Amino acid sequence: MTLGRTMFDEWGAHSWPGLAAVAKKINEVTPRGAPVLAQETVYFASGREAPAGMEFHAAQDLNLGAQANALLHIVPQAELDREIQAGRFATAAYCGDDDVTDKIAKAGVYREKWETGDCTVFWNPKPGK
Repeated sequence: MTLGRTMFDEWGAHSWPGLAAVAKKINEVTPRGAPVLAQETVYFASGREAPAGMEFHAAQDLNLGAQANALLHIVPQAELDREIQAGRFATAAYCGDDDVTDKIAKAGVYREKWETGDCTVFWNPKPGK
């Protein structure tokens, strides 16, 4: 029942025009080849490759130990949180996930933010991040 409800609630939440606008903004503010933190659909729409371990965001819920994580390209959530704090990503973009968006905003890494619909793009990391 929960999966069905989630799918219904998110039906149409991320339209192609909305994702295209986010992709355009990412490509406008992020140098080619610079790491971007985003969801799979955003990587696709922007024509950017997901950094290693970011190919499937649900894998962040796993932590199988350092050796298995490396073998399976898993970046556990705790490691991802450290990478956000360290400013690893030139740009971060999330749609429809207020928890992640709030976490990125609270990290205080980015100087600039742009919003459209339920999507937020952060860029321009502070020096030293």
